[in-house]
Amino acid sequence: LEGLQGHHPVISHYRWHREFYKHEKAWNPQNIFFTNGRIHPGHEQFGTATGRNTFSIHQLGGIGRKFRPLVVAPDGFGLIEFDWAQIEPVIMAAEFGEQRFLDEYLRGDVYSQIAQAIFVEELSDFDRKLDPDAFKKTHPILRMKVKETFLAVSYGQGATGLAVKLGITKAEASFIIAAIFERYPRIKNGLNSLQREVEINGYIELGLGLTRVFPEDVHVMTTNKA
Repeated sequence: LEGLQGHHPVISHYRWHREFYKHEKAWNPQNIFFTNGRIHPGHEQFGTATGRNTFSIHQLGGIGRKFRPLVVAPDGFGLIEFDWAQIEPVIMAAEFGEQRFLDEYLRGDVYSQIAQAIFVEELSDFDRKLDPDAFKKTHPILRMKVKETFLAVSYGQGATGLAVKLGITKAEASFIIAAIFERYPRIKNGLNSLQREVEINGYIELGLGLTRVFPEDVHVMTTNKA
């Protein structure tokens, strides 16, 4: 539906209704089982098929920005938010041996540095020489395009889906993807290698032993062998 946004007014209204219904169902007061009147979700460190952590019973991590003001600390306590800056790309770069990415990460905001390189023709001499953290503040849209693209390709999204998500043309999405892969060939090769591994074995295994099976790929592999 996000891709159809703007084609008809009812789509926007329906998306809002669906979002609020989902949260109303999850946060209904009747579902609060604790005597202190507060919600205490269960935390599962490897709760998803991809190995990411998640919450059970009450999806506290997926309430979205609109509902975050509802999450408050008890009297006398406070809430602290920790954000591991660019941690997933850093782990991926370390796993695939992409030293250039790691060096840039140590110099400052890596998404800003990538944006300065990819969109160099659109920037003034002053902008090209900006400190990465300063560029992050002055050119948030360019940085956002790079960040969303990097994360999208890391999880297998292509140019078509990325274009819809960012509201840009497929040609521009393809350009950004190609520029990132050209800048970090080890990451590109590493992702391609993982895809080939899945096609051959029919599953992927994480370092912690979590295994995700892809039945369709197993069928294709078996058929080809036969």
